[in-house]
Amino acid sequence: MNYKRIATLLFATLLLTQAWGAGKQTPIYIFGFAASFTDSLVYFTDIQFVEDAYIDKKTKFLFNREDYSQQLREYLKQKGEQTPTCVTCYAKNRKKIEKKYVKLRHRYTRGGKYEIQYIDKSSFSYQRVEPDLTRNLAPQKGAKKAAKRKAKQQKKEMKNRKG
Repeated sequence: MNYKRIATLLFATLLLTQAWGAGKQTPIYIFGFAASFTDSLVYFTDIQFVEDAYIDKKTKFLFNREDYSQQLREYLKQKGEQTPTCVTCYAKNRKKIEKKYVKLRHRYTRGGKYEIQYIDKSSFSYQRVEPDLTRNLAPQKGAKKAAKRKAKQQKKEMKNRKG
């Protein structure tokens, strides 16, 4: 048998399995929150509907969530905000996302310490992000143990050098 052909077929099967099991397109509700550590101004976007977002089947986590936050960060930088820290929240149904939204907004309206600015849907809207499966793949079985072993060995070597 031709081992190259078998290896190629095995590799292709592995990639297809990862892509198939990684996530499915799901409609979600999403909103963004941004704050700066140098200012008392915080931003909230409207709750928006994204029709085909990718959710991991196993963990129920939104693929490339940091890319959604990056969209908001770029919008705020264009508006003159220097160092916004952005968070993206999502849920599969409207009631859950509204609950998250109200809870976060209540945290920042209490006490009057923060100035809240709302970003409406006509000014900023999230665009669907295609998943980058290479960033979201789980580590191979035994990778954590190998990393711990390596760290332990390095620690031992450093101790021997000092002593």
